[in-house]
Amino acid sequence: MKAINFFIYPIFFSIFFLFFISCNKDSSPDNHVENGNISKVFLPEELLSASEATELTGFEVSIDENSLSKDSQLGIISERYIYDINESNTEHALIQIEENGFKQADAVKNGSTALHSFESEMNFSKDEISIVNGLGDQAFTFNNTGQLHMLYKDYYIISAFDADAYTTDKNAQLNINLGRRILTNLKEKL
Repeated sequence: MKAINFFIYPIFFSIFFLFFISCNKDSSPDNHVENGNISKVFLPEELLSASEATELTGFEVSIDENSLSKDSQLGIISERYIYDINESNTEHALIQIEENGFKQADAVKNGSTALHSFESEMNFSKDEISIVNGLGDQAFTFNNTGQLHMLYKDYYIISAFDADAYTTDKNAQLNINLGRRILTNLKEKL
């Protein structure tokens, strides 16, 4: 009987331990529940594929396989897209998404949200931006780079592509077009 207990107790405690961990662990790290709503988490390439970027930029675009960056403290996921504007100029563009669903719940409760980050950037840069109407909940581009910053629900998205290294207006329009596609894809996935 002692031999049986010798084997049963470790098995029992192992099962109990695994059960305890699985119950206390966030079983869906890709989603965050806030006010009864689930915020889904997306990788940039899920909202803008390389083929969609190719279609919209007119350049052959690929995603840098080693560029995926995830920071759960800040709730930011980003990826770099690579393309050649001309033979001597390879671009490394960026799509970055700050997502409430990827942040730790305490951070969101304490006001560290996509909305807060977006509004902080907009207020800090107010003399350097142009408001873009009709895109997401709010959007703006930087006057000196053409980078798009867009807020939609729990998502703060930055599109930093260049159509021409020296023409900010072209860059802004390209990023607005990319932002529209990202927004369409995001709405379909929500």
